[in-house]
Amino acid sequence: MKKIIIMLISIFLLSGCADYVEINDLAIISGIAIDYENDLYKLTAQLIENDKVVVLTTASSSIDEAMSEISKLSNKELFISHLKVLILSDRLIKENKDFYDYFLRSSKSKMNFYTYIASKDEISSIFKIYSDKNSSSIYLDKMMDFNQNVFSSSTPKITLSFKVESDK
Repeated sequence: MKKIIIMLISIFLLSGCADYVEINDLAIISGIAIDYENDLYKLTAQLIENDKVVVLTTASSSIDEAMSEISKLSNKELFISHLKVLILSDRLIKENKDFYDYFLRSSKSKMNFYTYIASKDEISSIFKIYSDKNSSSIYLDKMMDFNQNVFSSSTPKITLSFKVESDK
């Protein structure tokens, strides 16, 4: 009888999903752009929230803090496993800052994204080019997948160059 009572108690106490999050409470990150200026990481994230694309920007002393700020701005939990594109500024590369540590150590990062380098002037406007469901980070991911499958078995290093026309 004691064994049955212990089993029933353990079933109720040990079952359940502690890490369960509703999809409506998630902000799925499809792209991240990172710049480094004045000892701050400027992070721009392209999020998919409830079937719409949102671009948020923040600056902080570490990438982890900047991601927390993005989460607060979106009022949702960030989901980084869907990351398709990581865009780094040439300034970040020249300063030799430790940007990769966040993505290597994060248990939620899948490390299956493309990495690009953009100039400091272009990085802030890259994710603002497309604002519909076919967002720029997903478009870049599809373009590179196509290039890799059709032309070669390896992915070339690409430096992005965008021309953004202002609305007048």
